[in-house]
Amino acid sequence: MLDKKVFIILFLFVLNASFACDVVTSNTLIRVTRLDNSAVKTSNCPLNRSEKIHKLFNEASGVISSTQLSNLLGFKVNLTPRLVRIYEANKLLKSLIGTDYNTEFVNTRGLNQNSKYIASNLRSIDIECSNKCKQDGTKNIKLILSNSTDKEEYWISTKVAKKSKVYVLNRDVDVHNTSLNVGVLSKKFKIIEDHLAYFDDVRNIHFYKPNKKIKRDEPLLRTDLTPIKLVKPGHKVKVLLKAKNLTLKATGVARQSGNFEDFIDVYNPSSKKKYTGKIVDFNTVMVDL
Repeated sequence: MLDKKVFIILFLFVLNASFACDVVTSNTLIRVTRLDNSAVKTSNCPLNRSEKIHKLFNEASGVISSTQLSNLLGFKVNLTPRLVRIYEANKLLKSLIGTDYNTEFVNTRGLNQNSKYIASNLRSIDIECSNKCKQDGTKNIKLILSNSTDKEEYWISTKVAKKSKVYVLNRDVDVHNTSLNVGVLSKKFKIIEDHLAYFDDVRNIHFYKPNKKIKRDEPLLRTDLTPIKLVKPGHKVKVLLKAKNLTLKATGVARQSGNFEDFIDVYNPSSKKKYTGKIVDFNTVMVDL
């Protein structure tokens, strides 16, 4: 025999699980930044269920029905209207404007009174935007939701940006790492603005060290790295004397310290000559004759 208290708890649990709550919203929800509670017009769902519904609405995209909503949440929900289409604004703009794979819309925000989302019972969506909307930069775009008799207009601001392949870290790299190597890098598509800001000289990355903690999957910026001192003053260095079709090797004494590709003066005690050359490796200088 089940204890009376246990039986009551189980009964209430089953009753609660079978209880269907009702949610009334619009047939079209466009998530500009996020959907707040007002995206649901009316609901008799308990607070904990309302929070789960709200969370799902902020994560989902596409058409959702009562059955799908109930299956995803684990409790029965009667959704009105029967089907609700949820759009993520950036993806919707990409679809409507017809940009290529490498173009993305970012920093999108609403310019109407309710700037977080758009809720409408009109199904047709169009935009007013010239071809300049495919060019990089900030744009103000008008969304037009309509049917045969009604029309609603909403203004949103967005930034058109391009994706390019840049080098990212495969793992977190600490500032105490004395040097880096190609093994910690891979190339990925990222939204970038200034190509020159990103480090791309991976063949020579071992001549640099991080000057801050760089997290996994972060694009590698030039400003994230500090060159390692490859030559110190007074140290003996290898000198590569390079002519058009010939390279000679000699030794010398560095007059200055320097990093990779710095130009320094080198003195040759044997010939008593001074050269100006470019640092190409640890204690190695190349001189163009």
